[in-house]
Amino acid sequence: MAARSARLLLSAAAAICLAGCATQWPAVGHEIIDCCTSDTSGYRTFRLEVGPVPAFLAPFAESSLADALTARGLKRSEPADLLVRLSFDQISLDEAVHADDFEGHLEPGGSARFIARLTFEVSDRQTSKRVWLGRISRLHNVDPGEYMHAGRAAIALRGGFDNALAGFGKPLP
Repeated sequence: MAARSARLLLSAAAAICLAGCATQWPAVGHEIIDCCTSDTSGYRTFRLEVGPVPAFLAPFAESSLADALTARGLKRSEPADLLVRLSFDQISLDEAVHADDFEGHLEPGGSARFIARLTFEVSDRQTSKRVWLGRISRLHNVDPGEYMHAGRAAIALRGGFDNALAGFGKPLP
C-alpha cells in the first residue's frame, strides 16, 4: 500500500513538472528594426535611459533590458560606449465609442484591448550613430480588476529582449 501511494505521488509530481515545462508564458513578439550595419563586438559598456514608460512597467522593462544587454557581455557604467534609450507606446484596438450630449455616460467601461510596445534604440555615444533598433510587443485583453503578474511579465520581457538582441555583440561576418 505504501509503495502504491509512493508511486502515485511520484507520478503526480512528474505530471506537474511536465505540465510546468509545457506551459507557455505570455507571448511577447519581437522585431529587429535596424541592425547589422556596424560591428557591435567592440562595445563594452552601456548607459540606459528610460523614456516615457508607465510607472508600473518601468522597473520590469529597465531591469529586463539591462539583464539582456549584460548577458551579451556589456556592463552598465558611466561613462559608457553605448546609449540605450527605452520608450513605450500603446496601440488601442478598441473601437471608438460614440457619445452624444443626451447620454448619461461617456464610456461604456469594461475591458480594453491594445498592443503594448517597448522600443529600444542603441547608439554609439561618440558618434551618435545608431547601431541597433529593436522592439518587443504584446497584445493585451484587459478586464476590470485584472493586474499585472509581475513574475511572468519579467520573464516574458527578458525573453523578448533576448530575441530582439539576437546577434548583438557578435562581429560582422
